[in-house]
Amino acid sequence: MEHRDFYSLTLETTYWANNHLYESSDDYVDDLLEEIKISRGKSDKDFLLVATNLWEMFLLDDMHLWKELFDSFKRKGIDTLLVLDSCFKKKDTSTLDTEICFINFFIWRTCRKVLDHSACGHNQRWNNDSKKFLMLIGKPHRQHRIRLLWKLDNLLDNATWSLHVHPGTYEQCRALIPELDDQQFADFVKSRNRNPDDIEIQLLSNTTHYGGIPYDPGLYANTLFAVVSECHFNTTQDRPPWLTEKTFIPILNKVPFIIAGDNGSLATLKGLGFRTFEQYLPFPNYDSISDKSRKIDAVLENTQFWITNMKDTTSIAEDIAHNHLRLLELYARNKQTLMAMCDKHNLDKNRIDEIINPDL
Repeated sequence: MEHRDFYSLTLETTYWANNHLYESSDDYVDDLLEEIKISRGKSDKDFLLVATNLWEMFLLDDMHLWKELFDSFKRKGIDTLLVLDSCFKKKDTSTLDTEICFINFFIWRTCRKVLDHSACGHNQRWNNDSKKFLMLIGKPHRQHRIRLLWKLDNLLDNATWSLHVHPGTYEQCRALIPELDDQQFADFVKSRNRNPDDIEIQLLSNTTHYGGIPYDPGLYANTLFAVVSECHFNTTQDRPPWLTEKTFIPILNKVPFIIAGDNGSLATLKGLGFRTFEQYLPFPNYDSISDKSRKIDAVLENTQFWITNMKDTTSIAEDIAHNHLRLLELYARNKQTLMAMCDKHNLDKNRIDEIINPDL
């Protein structure tokens, strides 16, 4: 039987989400249909529109915006399917007139690109003899990134780190370390900016972008543990933690971790069946501290302890092996979910990377 035609729409990049130039969602969908007509080379509506929101946790905050869009799809006779990150399972999406499929996107994406696409290798054995920790920073202009790195400064002889401060993010970063005067900050940036794995980071006007993969697996081969600076640093627990490839790459590469991210990150990982290492640290509650300055200091103290006094390496090694196996299990489960979705809608499974784009 011939597979059904489809068109993939990444909601994060739509004009409807970003530009608000349309008087109505119907007007936007009319323009979109013209794009789809050109892409497919035909004007019929005998296709499935697969919409995804997998990269941005705040995009669904304005649910009315998306209700309007899917109502328009319905009025125009377009069959739709919405694929969401499983982080959104607790969000009320009942007003959206579409079928919804949930996957843990960043688990799927990490393993898909590294294991199936061979975008890069991965470390095979934890090096518990290493004297270094790893801290790779993406967008630098966040408190749990450049400020945390500055707080860790006296430990950086025992670290491999990245820092990408450029003119577009300089002033934002400068504001996060008010203890330094202008010259001291300039000297800090000059001495600490580095790119240890030679990634091709996009330097945008007021931010940076890099999807985390490929990376250099050799960095993990010489790492005792990773300090994971996740995307966000929300300490109120008013929304689910957002866990990305920044967390799952260390798990895949068999190193333990300390997470500087949203409160509840460790609890969320435990809920997925992972082990999270806090019991080996002097501040095991660091992931639930509501004061951001105190939380950063707790991450600092935990990092200092592990680099100088890591104990229980046999138990930690067992946890690392458990986490690696669990990651592969969850990848297989998410892949199974996507294959079942393809079967249900008669989509070509061999085109899953066109349906669910891992390379935004």
